Amino acid sequence: MVRGRTGAVAVAGCVLLASAGCTSRGGPAVVPVSVSVSAPVSAFRSGTPSPSPSSGGGAGVPDSAVPAGSFDGHPLFRWVARFGNRCLGSPELPWFTCAGAGTGPLSAGPSLWTGSAAMFSGHWELTFRTDRERVTGVSCGALPVHVYELGSEQLAGGTRRYYALEEPFAVVGPLVAAVVRDGDGAAGAEPLDEPAPAVVPGAVVQRC
Repeated sequence: MVRGRTGAVAVAGCVLLASAGCTSRGGPAVVPVSVSVSAPVSAFRSGTPSPSPSSGGGAGVPDSAVPAGSFDGHPLFRWVARFGNRCLGSPELPWFTCAGAGTGPLSAGPSLWTGSAAMFSGHWELTFRTDRERVTGVSCGALPVHVYELGSEQLAGGTRRYYALEEPFAVVGPLVAAVVRDGDGAAGAEPLDEPAPAVVPGAVVQRC
């Protein structure tokens, strides 16, 4: 398999594969630390997306958005924005997350490319994409992490998919994605590198 970093994202979020369930967790400790965020070259970030002319306002979720699960009881929606960015947000939340469109041809084999993490408006996020494989869950040690599929695109020879991890607290530790490879359906695991943990002073941190 091929792994690396991509120019995917970083704009606030919280996630869970629409089909996955939430698991209760113990209370994480509040740990004040310094900010350490390294944005990828093509990271895209903005406080509020531009609303569609026909949108009802809120967080600027366009009419073309489709349901993508929920976060802390708030409905989430996903849509394709300008330049092919895949976005996740809700009219009821002050943040949204967008993963930048991948460039170049599909990888020769199954691969996962990780962007950098960020904290924004009280939530932590990490975006990434895969070629030729589908993510079925993400964990940090024994902690399940909410993951949402933001969308996919068909390229010559296969499928590229975009994802975002979202939590109301910072996640610090080794992240692992469970995957199913396209074609033969083989199950596997891929590490998600987080070169620079994204934590703001006074944030709630879950270490694993």
